[in-house]
Amino acid sequence: MLVTSSVKSVVCPLYRNRSFFFILPRATFTAPPGMGKRPISAGKMTRFNLGGLHDLLFCLTLKMGMYIVDNRPNKEIFVRLLEFESKEILKKYRIPAPSGILVSPSDPFEIKNPVVLKPQLPVGGRSKAGGILEAATREEAKTKMGYLFSTEINGYKAKKILIEEMLEIDQEFFLAIAYDTVAKAPIAVFSREGGVDIEAIVLHEPEKVRREHFSIRSRLPQYRARDIIAETGISGKQLLGLAAILSRLADVFVEYDATLAEINPLAVTGDGRFIALDCHLEIDDDAVFRHKDITEIMSNESRFEAASKMTAFERRASEIDQLDHRGVAGRVIEFDGTMGLIIGGGGASLTAFDAVRSHGGEPA
Repeated sequence: MLVTSSVKSVVCPLYRNRSFFFILPRATFTAPPGMGKRPISAGKMTRFNLGGLHDLLFCLTLKMGMYIVDNRPNKEIFVRLLEFESKEILKKYRIPAPSGILVSPSDPFEIKNPVVLKPQLPVGGRSKAGGILEAATREEAKTKMGYLFSTEINGYKAKKILIEEMLEIDQEFFLAIAYDTVAKAPIAVFSREGGVDIEAIVLHEPEKVRREHFSIRSRLPQYRARDIIAETGISGKQLLGLAAILSRLADVFVEYDATLAEINPLAVTGDGRFIALDCHLEIDDDAVFRHKDITEIMSNESRFEAASKMTAFERRASEIDQLDHRGVAGRVIEFDGTMGLIIGGGGASLTAFDAVRSHGGEPA
């Protein structure tokens, strides 16, 4: 266990490359809406920047009285692709996405119909943070894009905005493929109610969500995808269309060595088309060397601006780690402080942390 700063960071073996945090006694955080503020006792576990399906899988912590906190930006190196990058991959697998254009602050653009403005950031919760806006005219779009380019959203500033057509939506679904580290197998997840409130659905209406493991070798054929989706009460042509997309999403997951492939929401338009309105795709960083297109994407450090910059020490460690695709240094995160603590046991770590602080030290 690596104890850091005033909040203790632990790398969880079940969720590689994700940070978990133990909270000090009497620490106070803003709880989910409607729950106000209340102290979180020592030993309660929370986490940062998981988002999407990871929120879904961890909703049990909410039932146990543990809060999920999602407000700490990651470092510059990501395996998470931006939305437009993920959608380009979906299109290769015949999963439709809205038509749109990608623009930088200085790029000219024209719009003829109402559009949606989506800053390209490697983080979820853009809509909840007021980061996805609508515009009916070019002038309105230009004004709102100026705001989006200059505003920090969940710890990041966008350098590109995706301008997409505004669609008439009749229904939204949630589809995802993730890797279950306990079962050692991929897991398909489907809900007939998608959108930003998928976590609430898992908590309060779990019968609307279906999960099933499948084999990397046999993948997820459409007949199995139909079985999963049919359990939610969907039938007919809609069942066939959804099953095809879920099966193709599993192909994306396997062939791109992904740790998460999520479409939320997948919309049904007024004319009956299925459209992936948003996509979240994460690639296993140890497998990036097998994908030249992903390697090129990851080598571009100007994709977005992060509030938390990579330090020279972290950058050098990353360069060393990339010398061999199997890894050399591992993922290194530099912390502030004067003393590093490597401790086993939650109680011992809290005691040692307080002891160092009481004698004028600052744990790293």
